[in-house]
Amino acid sequence: MSVLSTLALLVTAAVRPKPKPSLFKLIDALEARVAFLEGERDDWRARAEAWRERAIDRIDARPPQPAGPDFRSPELARAQELQWYAAQQQLAQQSQNYQQCAQMAQQNQLAAQQNLYNPAVYGPGVDPELWCNCVPSRAQVWAARPGDGA
Repeated sequence: MSVLSTLALLVTAAVRPKPKPSLFKLIDALEARVAFLEGERDDWRARAEAWRERAIDRIDARPPQPAGPDFRSPELARAQELQWYAAQQQLAQQSQNYQQCAQMAQQNQLAAQQNLYNPAVYGPGVDPELWCNCVPSRAQVWAARPGDGA
């Protein structure tokens, strides 16, 4: 680097204007405004999401509407709405029944895993360790038994 370019670099570095304190205040005010607007944006976004959820709940709560004009008689329309509501209630009841069946199956599985003795299943005088409800194999059926004269 030449001496002249070195002096030019030093002079330009020394001559740069220093930022005024009012510029710092302006930057702080702008940053505060940006933070406020971001908070407003988040608030409006939350409100829009709440409205969207309510609209979806309302749409799910109504029976489906035809796309065009409704040419049904009011009695028929009301009867179909009642059928739709009854079907929704029946689905809810079936769901509840399925949950109860699943709980009972889980309890039965736990009881089977713990190998609990249940007199209602095995009978009062039967040892569950010796009781078997198995189907014999073909070889066991045709096998010679003592006392059959074979």
